[in-house]
Amino acid sequence: MVENNSNSFFLIILYKIIFFVVYVVNSTLRYSFVNREGEKRCLKDGKSIVYSAWHGNFFALPYVYRWNGKYANLVSPSKDGEIITQLSNDFGINVIRGSSYKQPTKALYEMKKWMEEGNHVLSIGDGSRGPFQKLQKGTPLLAKMTGSPLILIASDFSRKITFNSWDKFKVPLPFSKVVFVFSDPIYVDSDLSKAELKVRIDEIEKLFLEITSQAERYFK
Repeated sequence: MVENNSNSFFLIILYKIIFFVVYVVNSTLRYSFVNREGEKRCLKDGKSIVYSAWHGNFFALPYVYRWNGKYANLVSPSKDGEIITQLSNDFGINVIRGSSYKQPTKALYEMKKWMEEGNHVLSIGDGSRGPFQKLQKGTPLLAKMTGSPLILIASDFSRKITFNSWDKFKVPLPFSKVVFVFSDPIYVDSDLSKAELKVRIDEIEKLFLEITSQAERYFK
């Protein structure tokens, strides 16, 4: 019991240290936003939005939408997802546990319910395991189920460390610049067949890769 309590205390301290470092790094960045007008129109009209970013580009996104109370992350129910859960909570972002590999249906309906209450979802386009920058069906399916606009977000940093992981996760150096490139709002018809949905997902993925390339060229 004492050992378990010690481990829990150590994890709490570790999570707070990670949050502090992430927050401080984000607070030093200089932010630029490209094509954000569509998002602003949707918010002005009171629409709930499904946002999607690649797994490797997620570092600064919670900071942008911090402490609003109307955003939720989909986080893997694995032990690895616990760090993301704690970080999200510290940024005031709600967490829905699930992935395309574990509890996908339950998570999808929890996100749908969350959005029906007037909230927004920050989703990972290529999921918790990839493949790298391959759009998974969960995000377009959520847009289809809710009738809500889907907005893709690509980002890059002027100075960064890129990890040798499946997602090529990017961490900015302090005081560098960051750009976020937004897609126009995308709608997925609710009456699409399974085959038609697959075609639509391919179209959305192509657009996602185009704005990703735009973000990566921004500082060159």
